[in-house]
Amino acid sequence: MSSILFPIPILFFTRFIVIEHFLPENTDEYKAKHQKSATKFLVVSIIVTVVLIQLLEAITNKKLENALVLAHLINSTTISSYVFNFLLYNNLKANGILSGVLLALAVHIFFLSA
Repeated sequence: MSSILFPIPILFFTRFIVIEHFLPENTDEYKAKHQKSATKFLVVSIIVTVVLIQLLEAITNKKLENALVLAHLINSTTISSYVFNFLLYNNLKANGILSGVLLALAVHIFFLSA
Protein backbone atom coordinates (compact mmCIF):
# COMPACT_ATOMS: atom_id res chain seq x y z
CA MET A 1 0.00 0.00 0.00
CA SER A 2 2.77 2.44 0.88
CA SER A 3 4.52 1.76 -2.43
CA ILE A 4 1.42 3.14 -4.14
CA LEU A 5 0.75 6.08 -1.81
CA PHE A 6 4.34 7.27 -1.29
CA PRO A 7 5.02 8.49 -4.87
CA ILE A 8 1.77 10.47 -5.14
CA PRO A 9 3.08 13.70 -3.51
CA ILE A 10 6.28 13.48 -5.57
CA LEU A 11 4.33 12.98 -8.79
CA PHE A 12 1.99 15.83 -7.87
CA PHE A 13 4.96 18.11 -7.16
CA THR A 14 6.70 17.12 -10.38
CA ARG A 15 3.67 17.38 -12.63
CA PHE A 16 1.79 20.40 -11.35
CA ILE A 17 4.52 22.55 -9.85
CA VAL A 18 7.80 21.79 -11.60
CA ILE A 19 6.58 21.09 -15.12
CA GLU A 20 3.89 23.75 -15.20
CA HIS A 21 5.93 26.62 -13.72
CA PHE A 22 9.67 25.98 -13.75
CA LEU A 23 10.53 23.94 -16.85
CA PRO A 24 13.01 25.99 -18.92
CA GLU A 25 12.38 26.81 -22.53
CA ASN A 26 14.03 24.16 -24.67
CA THR A 27 14.46 26.25 -27.78
CA ASP A 28 16.36 25.33 -30.93
CA GLU A 29 18.94 28.01 -30.10
CA TYR A 30 19.61 26.45 -26.69
CA LYS A 31 19.95 22.98 -28.22
CA ALA A 32 22.29 24.17 -30.96
CA LYS A 33 24.50 26.00 -28.47
CA HIS A 34 24.91 23.07 -26.06
CA GLN A 35 24.53 19.98 -28.25
CA LYS A 36 28.17 19.62 -29.32
CA SER A 37 29.58 19.88 -25.80
CA ALA A 38 26.92 17.50 -24.48
CA THR A 39 27.95 14.93 -27.10
CA LYS A 40 31.58 15.28 -26.05
CA PHE A 41 30.61 14.75 -22.40
CA LEU A 42 28.60 11.68 -23.44
CA VAL A 43 31.54 10.03 -25.23
CA VAL A 44 34.06 10.89 -22.49
CA SER A 45 31.77 9.69 -19.70
CA ILE A 46 31.17 6.36 -21.48
CA ILE A 47 34.92 5.76 -21.81
CA VAL A 48 35.74 6.88 -18.27
CA THR A 49 32.93 4.86 -16.68
CA VAL A 50 33.82 1.66 -18.56
CA VAL A 51 37.47 2.07 -17.54
CA LEU A 52 36.48 2.70 -13.91
CA ILE A 53 34.23 -0.37 -13.80
CA GLN A 54 36.95 -2.53 -15.34
CA LEU A 55 39.50 -1.10 -12.89
CA LEU A 56 37.25 -1.74 -9.89
CA GLU A 57 36.67 -5.31 -11.04
CA ALA A 58 40.43 -5.85 -11.44
CA ILE A 59 41.22 -4.40 -8.01
CA THR A 60 38.48 -6.25 -6.11
CA ASN A 61 38.62 -9.48 -8.17
CA LYS A 62 34.81 -9.45 -8.25
CA LYS A 63 32.53 -9.10 -11.24
CA LEU A 64 29.85 -6.44 -11.27
CA GLU A 65 27.38 -9.18 -12.17
CA ASN A 66 28.08 -10.78 -8.77
CA ALA A 67 27.13 -7.53 -7.04
CA LEU A 68 23.88 -6.72 -8.78
CA VAL A 69 22.80 -4.50 -5.88
CA LEU A 70 25.66 -2.15 -6.77
CA ALA A 71 24.73 -2.19 -10.46
CA HIS A 72 21.10 -1.51 -9.55
CA LEU A 73 22.09 1.40 -7.30
CA ILE A 74 24.23 2.93 -10.05
CA ASN A 75 21.42 2.48 -12.56
CA SER A 76 18.56 3.79 -10.43
CA THR A 77 20.54 6.73 -9.06
CA THR A 78 21.65 7.76 -12.53
CA ILE A 79 18.14 7.48 -13.97
CA SER A 80 16.68 9.52 -11.10
CA SER A 81 19.35 12.17 -11.53
CA TYR A 82 18.74 12.24 -15.28
CA VAL A 83 14.99 12.70 -14.90
CA PHE A 84 15.25 15.39 -12.24
CA ASN A 85 17.96 17.21 -14.18
CA PHE A 86 15.82 17.14 -17.29
CA LEU A 87 12.74 18.37 -15.45
CA LEU A 88 14.34 20.94 -13.19
CA TYR A 89 17.39 22.27 -15.03
CA ASN A 90 17.33 20.92 -18.58
CA ASN A 91 21.13 20.96 -18.60
CA LEU A 92 22.17 19.14 -21.76
CA LYS A 93 25.78 18.72 -20.59
CA ALA A 94 24.69 16.99 -17.38
CA ASN A 95 22.28 14.81 -19.36
CA GLY A 96 25.18 13.86 -21.64
CA ILE A 97 27.24 12.72 -18.66
CA LEU A 98 24.36 10.81 -17.06
CA SER A 99 23.48 9.16 -20.37
CA GLY A 100 27.13 8.18 -20.71
CA VAL A 101 27.10 6.47 -17.32
CA LEU A 102 23.96 4.52 -18.24
CA LEU A 103 25.36 3.52 -21.62
CA ALA A 104 28.67 2.48 -20.07
CA LEU A 105 26.87 0.31 -17.54
CA ALA A 106 24.89 -1.33 -20.35
CA VAL A 107 28.01 -1.81 -22.50
CA HIS A 108 29.83 -3.40 -19.59
CA ILE A 109 26.98 -5.73 -18.61
CA PHE A 110 26.05 -6.85 -22.14
CA PHE A 111 29.35 -6.80 -24.01
CA LEU A 112 32.40 -6.69 -21.74
CA SER A 113 31.47 -9.12 -18.98
CA ALA A 114 32.84 -12.56 -19.63
